[in-house]
Amino acid sequence: MDYNLPPKPPSEFAELVDGVEDIITPEVEKEEAFFAQVSCTVCGGPVSKVLHPVTPFKTGAILPNFVGKCQECGATSDPHTGLVLSHSVI
Repeated sequence: MDYNLPPKPPSEFAELVDGVEDIITPEVEKEEAFFAQVSCTVCGGPVSKVLHPVTPFKTGAILPNFVGKCQECGATSDPHTGLVLSHSVI
């Protein structure tokens, strides 16, 4: 198999997905809205979305498995359960 093929123009990829239902965008929007309202389980500070360090993908899930990392205290927690995955006390 020849892996040195020239890149295809974006229009060719657009033709491949034309008419296919977009199931990813609504899930991304739902997740963004969810994380916008999540706060740190430890200190209540704002969190950033980060890839789960142990389970980055769940079976059957469309999107990667994200957890929240606090922008203030650095705690990492599962925003769906509130379980603190890591936290360093300074």
